[in-house]
Amino acid sequence: MKSEEHPSAYRKQVRKYWRQAHRPYLESVGTTFQAGLMNLGPAEEPVTRSNLHLAAAAGIRPGDRVLDAGCGVCGPGMDIARQIEGVTVTAVTISPEQAATAKKLIHQARLSSRIKVSLADYHRLPFPAGFFDVVYFFESVGYSYDLARLFSEVFRVTRPGGVVYIKDVFSRERPLSQAEQEELAGFNRTYAQFQTPTLRQVREALAEAGFEQVRGRDLTKRITTAHALNAMFENRNGSLRPTEFGKMHFRSYRCAAVFFGEIKAARPEPKRLGPGNNSKRQHKCRKAHNPNQGEKTWQIEARRSSRSS
Repeated sequence: MKSEEHPSAYRKQVRKYWRQAHRPYLESVGTTFQAGLMNLGPAEEPVTRSNLHLAAAAGIRPGDRVLDAGCGVCGPGMDIARQIEGVTVTAVTISPEQAATAKKLIHQARLSSRIKVSLADYHRLPFPAGFFDVVYFFESVGYSYDLARLFSEVFRVTRPGGVVYIKDVFSRERPLSQAEQEELAGFNRTYAQFQTPTLRQVREALAEAGFEQVRGRDLTKRITTAHALNAMFENRNGSLRPTEFGKMHFRSYRCAAVFFGEIKAARPEPKRLGPGNNSKRQHKCRKAHNPNQGEKTWQIEARRSSRSS
């Protein structure tokens, strides 16, 4: 299926998948729909701890306006709103079932003033430009039928200096064997994903959209899938039986065609005119954060005014 020709057909496919998988996820997995959690050691609430760890990795701070792009039923958003003071979360999902359940759970948690849910395609966001401080994707980028369009739209709604953060499953960069290609195709079919992109594909799409400081890394050694695997089986009279979630999703994968990773990028600060400008050239002065040195640095970039936006 070519995304530019049939996005509506794919949207229907995703809605159908979530209509069927919605209840099994809730009953077996809970309110956080992620295959991998951060492995932070023994904890009473491993899901909440993982969500808050990812929120910290995304740089979410008190008072931020945050977009959860592909929110499921807002499990991560509720954890973030409960624990980080003054944060407001706007969440989007393409699934009517997810949106309805999320609104109910948010109301029950008394978080309706902090979290708003919209039924929308994240390629066409119904929000004003520069509205969000942080946009995050927790295992939802694989549902994009057009990465360029997606990140162009995310760039639009992110404020200058704001951040996009992605934690997801990615396919290997190297050429895949026939067996790996078949397993990857099966993985995409099982979860109704349009594709499982490589880390490089996503980084390049972010850069093309205008984001800077685009960094990615492999998270596999820091991830545990025990939570999702345990949700696939239950003990019935002393024997393990697949749950409804397990019947839909358990597969015995023999290859290592995918891995967990994260990507973080920033929308550049506005251009500022510097000394010595003329009618043909201008300078863009943006403030960037260097996470390795823990200090702010200034970078000056010359750019022809004819190419300025």
